[in-house]
Amino acid sequence: REVVERDETVNSLDVQLDEEIVNLIALRQPMGGDLRTVVAIAKAVTDLERVGDEAEKIARMTIEMYGGDQNPPKKRLLRSIKPMATHASELLRDSLDSFARLDLEKAVASVQRDEELDQEFAAGLRELMTYVMEDSRVIGQAMNVVWVIKALERIGDHAKNISEYTIFLIKGTDVRHVDPEFLASDVLPGD
Repeated sequence: REVVERDETVNSLDVQLDEEIVNLIALRQPMGGDLRTVVAIAKAVTDLERVGDEAEKIARMTIEMYGGDQNPPKKRLLRSIKPMATHASELLRDSLDSFARLDLEKAVASVQRDEELDQEFAAGLRELMTYVMEDSRVIGQAMNVVWVIKALERIGDHAKNISEYTIFLIKGTDVRHVDPEFLASDVLPGD
């Protein structure tokens, strides 16, 4: 319930930062690297607000799974949540750290690690489908878990975006649609 309430604060901060960014552009008219910094920050703020939305979604699903009259979900339905949550949290932390420190190598590594989270999501879906096929009575609970793991996967996508903005900020190269396998060779300085 706290997370749901705090999402309103995140939304307010998003609006406030957008206003400040518009004022900064209007009053200072940044160019070159300064403009790149402002654009990267504006985009990162948007992704952080969306991370807040995904956290709120997870909180609402948790309330639904544990706050009602129904039985809580069986533990085997929840197996994929904790590893995905750990991975998504680490990815977000590393992305924000790379942004704050302008750490190109860490940003590239974070972009590449998002694929691992996508694979965990796919594996979690397969596992949930197996449970539903074994016992169709768990379909409602399984759907709630699908919403949770999808939200975790989206948090990873937003973290990846922040790392891509870091690369843009440092190198001036837009890597949003570059294959992560080839990213390091395209962006990182050679040996």
